Amino acid sequence: METLPDWLTHIGVAYLIIWLISKIDKYDSKCRAYYIFFFIGSVMPDLERILALTAELFQNYQLKEFFIVVFTTSFHTILGVICVSLAMTSFFPNENHKLVYLSFLLGGLLHLLLDGMMWPWSGMGLFLFFPFLTGPRGAFSFHLAWPESLVPLIITSIAVGLTLIIDLIQKKSLISLTPIKNLFQNNKMLKKSAE
Repeated sequence: METLPDWLTHIGVAYLIIWLISKIDKYDSKCRAYYIFFFIGSVMPDLERILALTAELFQNYQLKEFFIVVFTTSFHTILGVICVSLAMTSFFPNENHKLVYLSFLLGGLLHLLLDGMMWPWSGMGLFLFFPFLTGPRGAFSFHLAWPESLVPLIITSIAVGLTLIIDLIQKKSLISLTPIKNLFQNNKMLKKSAE
């Protein structure tokens, strides 16, 4: 499947952000219940690919083309992410709507940022402010990697692997990523032993 490296990269980068947040106790306890919505949000603008793959499965190539042209353009905009996040939030009536919406929205905006780093598939870039700005003036791209390239996936995989190694080492208590916290704890113990 041609979309797999791209989706894995989006999910991997979302994981890295969640991993960093999880290292801050103050935020981890507040955000933990909403990590899944952030993960979903990080691939949400590519929902049209699922629709296009379904249309291709049923050999309806006109419908596939419609999904790709119309939904790719509209979902890969700030307005599209706002609207899709709002629609997705409605599927979770028992959750805190503001936090679910914010999680979807931030995941979707992360997706746009990552897609903006790629060499644009349309030749110009993402039209983030579509329908308000179109044409070359509305296009956005950093031109760093080709879409569907394995390079971003490899870099993301290495980073995710490092986080897993760090977590494994931390669980074995060989090192700590919170030296300042340990410094304060050691300082308190020194004060108590001096008294």
